[in-house]
Amino acid sequence: NSKLMKKNLLILISGSMLSLLGINSANATEHIITSGGTGTSNSFLPQTTNAVVGDTITWIWLSGVHTTQSTTIPAGASSWSYMNLTGSNTTFSYVPTVVGTYNYDCHASTPHGMNGVIIVTAGSTGIVSTENNSSVGVFPNPCFGKINIEMPAAEVITFFTISGKKIKSCIIQKGGTKSEIDISELSTGIYFAEIYDGTKIVTKKIVVQ
Repeated sequence: NSKLMKKNLLILISGSMLSLLGINSANATEHIITSGGTGTSNSFLPQTTNAVVGDTITWIWLSGVHTTQSTTIPAGASSWSYMNLTGSNTTFSYVPTVVGTYNYDCHASTPHGMNGVIIVTAGSTGIVSTENNSSVGVFPNPCFGKINIEMPAAEVITFFTISGKKIKSCIIQKGGTKSEIDISELSTGIYFAEIYDGTKIVTKKIVVQ
């Protein structure tokens, strides 16, 4: 009984520490940063990202040849350096575990103005996530093989299982009224699609037949 009590106490303390740190995986958000351009048009968008400890920061390649490398980060945080953000390696993710300001650069050893900042707090992110946003059309739904997205400003769509596992991300060509996405590799079931337009994330439930 004493061993069981110690074990339960350890679990309770661990859970309390995670709460104090602001880490709550059930409420974690994925923040999308696109990386693209060549020459003087290089950019990370958005350049400033507001996140919460335990959120996921995901860089998605759009064009050019880029890296993402931390330059100055809070004490106790883990640095990162992903050296091959190109067409064959389109995404990289990082989870901040410490409150503070994270500065990063593309090719940090030879800075050329392509940089960004992640501001991490223990509070809410301010990212908008709306499951039933009537301004975003997703059809057909239920669907099979392909799905259409009606959201002119959309940049990226990411698919998750109902348990929260990320399945795939697709870059959406901006400017059109409708984008067709190939989802033929998704098995029959229910998924959530996060559609990012540069300022907010809209979440839609998708049924694949």
